[in-house]
Amino acid sequence: MTRTRLTTWFGAYAILIGVAIIAAVYVLLRANFTETPDGDPALHLRLIKDIAASGSIPTELPHTPARVEEGGEIVAMFPYAYPPLYHVLGAAAYTIAGLAGVIALNAISAGVVACSVFMFTKRGTPTIVAAAASLVFLSSPAVLGPYRSPYMEPVMLAFLFAGAWMAYVAFDTRRPRYAILSGLLLGLGLATRQNALFVILALSLVVAFGIAERAAWRPRLILHEWPWTTTLVAGLLATSVPALLFLAMRTGAIGYADNWLPGMSPSLAIDPTANAYIASITKPDGSPTVWLDKYRTALVYTESWTPEWMSALVIGTSMVGVAYLHGRGGASRFFARWIVAQVAIDAAMLVFLHGNPRYVITSQILFHTAFAFGLYAIVAAGARWLREELNALRIVGAATAAALIAAALYGLAPHSSREVDMYLRTGDRDLRNFRGAEYAEMGAWVNANTPPDTIILTPRTYTALLTWERNVAWVTFYGNAWVVDAITTGEPRRANEILNAYGIDYVLISDPPGAYVDAMPRDGMRSFLQLNTPSEYFELVQMTTTNEKVALRGRDIEHGLRLYEVKTLEEEPNASR
Repeated sequence: MTRTRLTTWFGAYAILIGVAIIAAVYVLLRANFTETPDGDPALHLRLIKDIAASGSIPTELPHTPARVEEGGEIVAMFPYAYPPLYHVLGAAAYTIAGLAGVIALNAISAGVVACSVFMFTKRGTPTIVAAAASLVFLSSPAVLGPYRSPYMEPVMLAFLFAGAWMAYVAFDTRRPRYAILSGLLLGLGLATRQNALFVILALSLVVAFGIAERAAWRPRLILHEWPWTTTLVAGLLATSVPALLFLAMRTGAIGYADNWLPGMSPSLAIDPTANAYIASITKPDGSPTVWLDKYRTALVYTESWTPEWMSALVIGTSMVGVAYLHGRGGASRFFARWIVAQVAIDAAMLVFLHGNPRYVITSQILFHTAFAFGLYAIVAAGARWLREELNALRIVGAATAAALIAAALYGLAPHSSREVDMYLRTGDRDLRNFRGAEYAEMGAWVNANTPPDTIILTPRTYTALLTWERNVAWVTFYGNAWVVDAITTGEPRRANEILNAYGIDYVLISDPPGAYVDAMPRDGMRSFLQLNTPSEYFELVQMTTTNEKVALRGRDIEHGLRLYEVKTLEEEPNASR
């Protein structure tokens, strides 16, 4: 390529390249580069490391018994139930550059999403406005959270947004070469994470509506649509079916442990009692109105970053943005319809399936983009209105509009000033790093001082898996319902009997206590496993000690984890120990 052609090419794509670089750099600057993350990132990093070391995909999660029966018999381990693409890509990146390589995947993915949004929305809008709006999604802590650590969502979103753009190009041109690329990308998104199905469904509705709008149902015209649509579907199947077949062969289903398609059943049977306990926390009962409000909270993030009454203003501004984009026509219209379809589908998923609000990240991105364009449309309309004729009434109207815009910006301001961890349901920005470090410290002691066949009752098993080399048990979809009996009883002897019956050697108590599936009732086991409280049935053998007190949830914490040995009832109790 000659210098002139290179200069011309760079000039044509300079804004696009700049958008990608800004998004990627911002993610890198905000990324959590700790080697000991907490929760899901800990599990994903462990799987990535294991695949990088072994060169093969595991059949089960390491050291995670799915079902422990009486006598400590491990009947089944927790199966590896993920589409493998993210972990394989992560393993390749980890082999090249360690943790920085894994985080770089997220940064690149953010750049791809931002570029896709820019390509969709630049029609009929000032370039600088479209470029800025394409980056607004990273201002949401609910969206930025998965980009900061090893989560599956960023890579999935990159494939989906790039595939969505190519789907529009294929729709607009009816050319199979673009359709095959779109199908391959969308299939890779599904091969990364199963909930990509909701995005593919939304895009399918948008494409179907557009085809119907072109009156393609007529026999004479349908021939023009057939080649590119079938090619797109073929590409989608080519990249998604291998991953889904992998899941079906490994687990008997292509969904998650507690969800599967009709005609399928997991190869490892679900335990109704244990599953009901988990569902009571992750999918609590509530009316459709309650779940719709949960979606509003997840979408607008009202509960955490702006007064609840202001959500009407934010939603209204986003609706203006959708109308503005739809009016631009072309790719912007396709994008506006995608926003509407995605928001509706994600709302239905939460209301009727009681899904996790974490799975609506696509509609969160689209919603924030619509908000940015709605804000621009309001300001642009106000500016045009003022230019026509300046009088007192218009000045008052302009001041009112400015006040509303200022209020909206006030609501957005905490995005940049406060980090909110939606997955732990707490406002403590340092809790994840603290817990990850505490589990790593305790894991070093456990690995050095306990027998290899030890089983430990551990609330946050995913966090432990990163560094622990001992089996860690908790209630799962498949069993261990006895864990609920053990952690909810307020009688030390009863708890001891249950744990001994199931071969549990140690119990881990965390401070601060968990707030999700890892929660222990305060009037249960936690009530008698207290610091400086001797017990006939449990003995404190190790606790972590931070270098300095850490302020979390309004108090100082010195010992984040305490490990208690479960005494055997055959031994003579010694209360002085």
